[in-house]
Amino acid sequence: MHSHQLAVFMARPTIYNNELCERIIVRMAGGDSLRSICRDDSFPAMSTVLLWVVDGKHPEFSEQYTRAREAQGYFYADNILETASMAASGEIDPQSAKVIIDAYKWTAERNAPKAYGIRQSKIEHTGANGGPIEHKVEVSAADKFAEILNGLKE
Repeated sequence: MHSHQLAVFMARPTIYNNELCERIIVRMAGGDSLRSICRDDSFPAMSTVLLWVVDGKHPEFSEQYTRAREAQGYFYADNILETASMAASGEIDPQSAKVIIDAYKWTAERNAPKAYGIRQSKIEHTGANGGPIEHKVEVSAADKFAEILNGLKE
């Protein structure tokens, strides 16, 4: 480069803007990870995007990010069947398919827990009609008398 030429470098965006955020959300909802999106220099660093999610200054983006993560869960769940079919047809090794399916399943469970999360049965800790649990111990007079006699023998 000659001394009279200026170098023009494109820096990663760091200032929040709606258009950029919409592009991030669309790609995430389509299954791209935030890490893969942010590898592209036309997008902000991953740390910048995550800061926008949690800083409290961009509640709309934070909500859209949460919904995009849920959509990713659906995307990964859809990929499970496709991967299983590929293993069944011999396109990929069954052991590799298992690793891939486990990763998809783990991600789907966490990103869309209402649809794919591990369900736990609901346990109620109440008594009759929603009241407190009653604990009754009934001791007959004969049992009490026998207990006293045994105590005297010792």
